[in-house]
Amino acid sequence: MQSAKTKTFSRVLLANMLLITTLSSVLIGCLWVVQETLRFKEDMVVMRERMIGARKEKMKEVVDGAVAYLQFMQGQADARTRRVIKERVYEAHGIATHLYGQYQATKTRAELEDMIREALRPIRFNDGRGYFFATRLDGLEQLCATCSHLEQQNLLDLQDTQGAYVIKDMADLVGQAGEGYYSYTWSKPDSSDQGHVKISFVKLFEPFQWFVGAGEYPEDIEEDLKLEALHWIRDIRYEKEGYVFVGQW
Repeated sequence: MQSAKTKTFSRVLLANMLLITTLSSVLIGCLWVVQETLRFKEDMVVMRERMIGARKEKMKEVVDGAVAYLQFMQGQADARTRRVIKERVYEAHGIATHLYGQYQATKTRAELEDMIREALRPIRFNDGRGYFFATRLDGLEQLCATCSHLEQQNLLDLQDTQGAYVIKDMADLVGQAGEGYYSYTWSKPDSSDQGHVKISFVKLFEPFQWFVGAGEYPEDIEEDLKLEALHWIRDIRYEKEGYVFVGQW
């Protein structure tokens, strides 16, 4: 039989082994928890960086799109100016042609001229800036919707701010080509600067040997385009609360 000392030693040894095993398990468990916590934190950092990177990329994509749109709109000023005034002059020419065709058999030339003048006089476009003018090929002004005091005056000697003979050049243009664009510098309402670039489109109205025209300042069309672009950008939304803002220096 084992002695009392042997039994006591065995119990102590067993207890120590159990304690060591327990402590080892606890330590291993703690190390595993710490390792997993650190790994989780690393994963969270990586995920956060990925999300931030994705949001940055999305913001860049949205802003690049807005910038591209602004650049596109900026380049449209001259083209839109030309398109709008040409369309409106064709419209005026169509009105004059219709009235002439309808009443040439029953009205005198003077009556027809007055009828066409007064039909075109009140028409406005481009937010009220645009209007029609008509001039005889010899330079005699027939219609100036905003400067009626010039009507029935010969304007062949009228020069722009750089010395170009505007009416004479327009008459030569339609005399040779029937229609076309003419660019010159002109004064502008509510501006002290006399050198604003203006583009006109003129078209021959053959029955009276008139040219009918309309003009516009590209800078005004550019301002219109800016407003259109800003309205478009203002409506951009992404990721619920994302938006684009615009400023200038």
